Amino acid sequence: MSKKMFALNEDGVTEWVIAENKNQALSFAANMWGIDVVLNYYAEDKESNPELTVKEFIDGFVREVPSESMFTHHEYGDSHKDVVKKTMGEFLDDATEVPCYFACQDY
Repeated sequence: MSKKMFALNEDGVTEWVIAENKNQALSFAANMWGIDVVLNYYAEDKESNPELTVKEFIDGFVREVPSESMFTHHEYGDSHKDVVKKTMGEFLDDATEVPCYFACQDY
Protein backbone atom coordinates (compact mmCIF):
# COMPACT_ATOMS: atom_id res chain seq x y z
CA MET A 1 0.00 0.00 0.00
CA SER A 2 1.30 3.40 -1.02
CA LYS A 3 1.08 6.12 1.66
CA LYS A 4 1.57 9.82 1.10
CA MET A 5 0.74 12.88 3.16
CA PHE A 6 -1.44 15.58 1.62
CA ALA A 7 -2.21 19.10 2.86
CA LEU A 8 -5.65 20.41 1.88
CA ASN A 9 -7.05 23.94 1.97
CA GLU A 10 -3.81 25.77 2.69
CA ASP A 11 -5.60 29.10 2.07
CA GLY A 12 -7.76 28.51 5.15
CA VAL A 13 -7.49 25.99 7.93
CA THR A 14 -5.11 23.35 6.58
CA GLU A 15 -5.96 19.72 7.16
CA TRP A 16 -3.65 16.78 6.51
CA VAL A 17 -4.82 13.46 5.10
CA ILE A 18 -2.90 10.26 4.43
CA ALA A 19 -3.86 8.77 1.08
CA GLU A 20 -2.43 7.03 -1.98
CA ASN A 21 -2.91 10.02 -4.31
CA LYS A 22 -4.44 13.49 -4.56
CA ASN A 23 -7.80 12.23 -5.83
CA GLN A 24 -8.16 9.79 -2.94
CA ALA A 25 -7.18 12.53 -0.45
CA LEU A 26 -9.79 14.91 -1.84
CA SER A 27 -12.45 12.18 -1.95
CA PHE A 28 -11.72 11.32 1.69
CA ALA A 29 -11.99 15.00 2.66
CA ALA A 30 -15.23 15.38 0.70
CA ASN A 31 -16.71 12.43 2.61
CA MET A 32 -15.56 13.95 5.89
CA TRP A 33 -16.61 17.57 5.22
CA GLY A 34 -19.47 16.92 2.82
CA ILE A 35 -19.23 17.26 -0.94
CA ASP A 36 -20.91 20.69 -0.81
CA VAL A 37 -17.92 22.10 1.09
CA VAL A 38 -15.51 20.97 -1.62
CA LEU A 39 -17.82 22.24 -4.37
CA ASN A 40 -17.97 25.61 -2.61
CA TYR A 41 -14.15 25.81 -2.49
CA TYR A 42 -14.07 25.00 -6.22
CA ALA A 43 -16.74 27.62 -6.98
CA GLU A 44 -14.82 30.28 -5.02
CA ASP A 45 -11.61 29.52 -6.91
CA LYS A 46 -13.51 29.50 -10.21
CA GLU A 47 -14.88 33.01 -9.51
CA SER A 48 -11.37 34.43 -9.59
CA ASN A 49 -10.29 32.12 -12.45
CA PRO A 50 -13.29 31.27 -14.68
CA GLU A 51 -11.23 28.90 -16.85
CA LEU A 52 -10.10 26.80 -13.87
CA THR A 53 -10.45 23.08 -14.56
CA VAL A 54 -11.24 20.45 -11.94
CA LYS A 55 -7.71 19.04 -12.36
CA GLU A 56 -6.17 22.48 -11.80
CA PHE A 57 -8.35 22.96 -8.73
CA ILE A 58 -7.26 19.61 -7.26
CA ASP A 59 -3.59 20.35 -8.04
CA GLY A 60 -3.82 23.65 -6.15
CA PHE A 61 -6.11 22.57 -3.32
CA VAL A 62 -4.39 19.27 -2.50
CA ARG A 63 -0.60 19.42 -2.06
CA GLU A 64 1.60 16.39 -1.54
CA VAL A 65 3.89 16.97 1.43
CA PRO A 66 7.46 15.67 1.01
CA SER A 67 8.19 12.77 3.37
CA GLU A 68 11.39 14.47 4.58
CA SER A 69 9.47 17.55 5.79
CA MET A 70 9.50 18.07 9.53
CA PHE A 71 6.14 18.32 11.26
CA THR A 72 5.19 19.18 14.81
CA HIS A 73 2.04 17.37 15.93
CA HIS A 74 0.25 18.48 19.09
CA GLU A 75 -1.50 15.48 20.62
CA TYR A 76 -4.06 16.41 23.24
CA GLY A 77 -4.53 13.93 26.07
CA ASP A 78 -6.55 13.85 29.26
CA SER A 79 -4.72 16.56 31.13
CA HIS A 80 -1.90 17.81 28.93
CA LYS A 81 -0.62 18.36 25.43
CA ASP A 82 2.17 16.18 24.05
CA VAL A 83 4.28 17.61 21.25
CA VAL A 84 5.68 15.10 18.79
CA LYS A 85 8.15 16.29 16.15
CA LYS A 86 9.10 13.88 13.34
CA THR A 87 9.40 13.81 9.60
CA MET A 88 6.24 13.21 7.60
CA GLY A 89 7.80 9.92 6.51
CA GLU A 90 8.05 8.80 10.13
CA PHE A 91 4.40 9.69 10.71
CA LEU A 92 3.50 7.79 7.53
CA ASP A 93 5.37 4.73 8.80
CA ASP A 94 3.09 4.74 11.84
CA ALA A 95 -0.11 4.91 9.76
CA THR A 96 -1.96 1.60 9.46
CA GLU A 97 -4.99 2.77 7.48
CA VAL A 98 -5.21 4.50 4.09
CA PRO A 99 -6.93 6.84 3.54
CA CYS A 100 -7.11 8.38 6.98
CA TYR A 101 -7.22 11.71 8.74
CA PHE A 102 -3.95 12.97 10.23
CA ALA A 103 -4.22 16.51 11.61
CA CYS A 104 -5.84 19.92 11.54
CA GLN A 105 -4.04 23.24 11.81
CA ASP A 106 -4.60 25.15 15.01
CA TYR A 107 -6.36 28.41 14.35
